[in-house]
Amino acid sequence: RRGRWRIVIGLALFLITCIALYGLVQYLTDSADQVLNLRRELEGDRLYGDRISGTYFCPNHYANLLALAPPMALALLLLPEAGAFLRIFGGFALVVVPPALYVSQSRSGWIGLGLGLAVTACLLALRRSRRTFWILLILIPVLLAGTAAFLWKSSAIFRNRVSAAQVELVDGGSAGFRVKQWRDTL
Repeated sequence: RRGRWRIVIGLALFLITCIALYGLVQYLTDSADQVLNLRRELEGDRLYGDRISGTYFCPNHYANLLALAPPMALALLLLPEAGAFLRIFGGFALVVVPPALYVSQSRSGWIGLGLGLAVTACLLALRRSRRTFWILLILIPVLLAGTAAFLWKSSAIFRNRVSAAQVELVDGGSAGFRVKQWRDTL
């Protein structure tokens, strides 16, 4: 009613962006083992290594929260009904949140970001025209594959995390329970 949705969405996007900025500060200051000055350890062993987690102890929870913001920001950026302030802030969130999500090293966060942006772009395109929708439906998988190939070639973080997932798929790895869960979902 009367634009209240702008306040609610703007506040949610603001909070997520602040959490992303805090995660980037963790990354830049090499303090990934601390969450709001609390040590993130499990029985003397570092549970998540150097993966940042913002205000969360688990980097995956942090990354999946962050993965919600870019699709919402993209929608706000491209919808005139959002107003100038939300559109500008949506653009800012699109610049800040993905790097924070990337350095969290969460594979599920990366997948969530890619699929969330893809679905949002397709829905916005469908709102515009069916032709644009079908073009994006063909173009998006190519863009996602190209981005993955680029990251594989240029990023040790991406290569290490994807390689670890491949080990889990083949050997069952230390976290082979995930593979069992994925098979059960089929």
